[in-house]
Amino acid sequence: MTWISQICLAVKSSETAARYRNAALGILFVPLTQLLVVPIQAALGSHGITLPASVLVMLMVTVATLVANWALGSFSSFYIRHVKGPTDFLGRHMAFGFVAPFIMLSKDHISSAADVPRITGAFVITTLISYIGCYLFAAGSFKLESRIRGLEERRAGDIESQTGHELALSKKAASAKRVSQMSQLTLRMVNNESLSSIETCCSPPTGMDFLVRTSPLWIILVLLLTVGLSIYCATGYDMPFEAFCFIFLWVGSVLFQRSLRTVKALSLHPRLRTTLVVLCNPVLLTAALGTAYFWIKTAVNHQNIETALGTFKRHDDWAQIMGNLSQDHNPRLHIGAGDLSTALLDAGIVSLGLKMFEYRAALWRSFATVLSTSLTAAVLAVFLNVALAHAMGLGAAEALAFAARNVTIALGAPAVLHLGGSTTLMSALVIFSGMLFQMTGDLLLVWLAVPDQRPLPLGRGGGGVLTTEKSGDNSNSNAVLASDSDVEDSKQEGRAGGDGQQRDAECKVIAAGVTIGINAAAMGTSHLIERDSKATAYSALSMIMFGCITVALTSIPTISHALKVLVTR
Repeated sequence: MTWISQICLAVKSSETAARYRNAALGILFVPLTQLLVVPIQAALGSHGITLPASVLVMLMVTVATLVANWALGSFSSFYIRHVKGPTDFLGRHMAFGFVAPFIMLSKDHISSAADVPRITGAFVITTLISYIGCYLFAAGSFKLESRIRGLEERRAGDIESQTGHELALSKKAASAKRVSQMSQLTLRMVNNESLSSIETCCSPPTGMDFLVRTSPLWIILVLLLTVGLSIYCATGYDMPFEAFCFIFLWVGSVLFQRSLRTVKALSLHPRLRTTLVVLCNPVLLTAALGTAYFWIKTAVNHQNIETALGTFKRHDDWAQIMGNLSQDHNPRLHIGAGDLSTALLDAGIVSLGLKMFEYRAALWRSFATVLSTSLTAAVLAVFLNVALAHAMGLGAAEALAFAARNVTIALGAPAVLHLGGSTTLMSALVIFSGMLFQMTGDLLLVWLAVPDQRPLPLGRGGGGVLTTEKSGDNSNSNAVLASDSDVEDSKQEGRAGGDGQQRDAECKVIAAGVTIGINAAAMGTSHLIERDSKATAYSALSMIMFGCITVALTSIPTISHALKVLVTR
């Protein structure tokens, strides 16, 4: 078989087609989201309201999907078939949006280097207290909620409302795979050919298969050299070049980290492999390489880092960008590569509304737990974090930044601005909190014995850089198969361990999800989506609740005045 035919076969495979379809729809979702976010954000800004419009749009999407499912009855099936894949793709890569804020920390420095040890100490102490406190409170709250509701029935899987039609499709897809393999076997026997050449789901990937599976890297490289570099050389506008450059770094970092988990030489040294995987976090690698790029750029162009980063990210949201573009119609003055990350984060937050629809029944069973934990954690964090930071010797602006140290940047920035705190420090704390979980979250969940992962669906165990570690290449049939596997796995767990063990397992998943959403925010939720975790919905809902409650608390004049008085004593 020639290499051309191998490429054609790899491109025609349903797995590859589904992966590119999900990626295309996920990318298309980013500008479509702005069609709703921009006018709502502009309206909020005109009334002096600093709440991010993406959160309101997310709530609108959740309500709209619930109404559609109630009215049509089959929207859940439509979601599983056509929407879940793009939503998961967007959620997995939402962390890429935090690369730009991380790089911008090189522009906005901490006022005093002497505060670094104090900030580090306050960060470590508040992180430990928050993680331990949230987990224990959420676990206890869910047990109490379960007793009050009298939930004695068997817990279903995380993806709810699976219809008989979907289960039939699951069995049909599995049967089709077996028939396909049997057809190959029959053909080989008739032609008296070697059976060793039969392709199975566990066969090692060929070089051409690897090339096709990593083709996004090469496509972006071609666009970088042909489109980005050409525009920069012709006009001097560096936004397309830097955008493709950072996307190339991100995709390369993701592929590199995943490849480390499949290297046979490292399988003999599991501790070394784990260490390398943790250190090669895509956000950390991309941000480090991006920061190095800007320092090299400043040296070549003989300019300071503030000027270089000033053209990289110009505005806080796209409502400001569109307002300025409507006046002078010059995108070169208002759109930098870093501004694209804002649109990605908005789309990622809106997509969480779809994830909450997906897990609606599970969220309803634990809504009181998520609400009570988020409310308690927000009230305590606003006061205790600020008091602790001030007690360790930090100034007023730095101490007030700890009021929203766990809140995602989109919600935390307005809260800290209202208090007069340092948004630079707040952004750094949020980024490092999320990155800390992304680097150590898998180890933490294993150490706590949280049964949050689903079994791999058929066709996902075969090697290759992108087919392992939940790379986002599910086909439609695989999405249904995953749901069916959850149901069967839940049945087996219920029969083997009984309702008591099943409730304990669910309690761990819920407590872990709420803890991650409150402490690691959007980056933690993105990692759970990448992990294909059952805790994703609880993390998304608690992240939004915790952030909104924090913003609401800091906007109350009495509370904001009390916090300002607290840091001046």
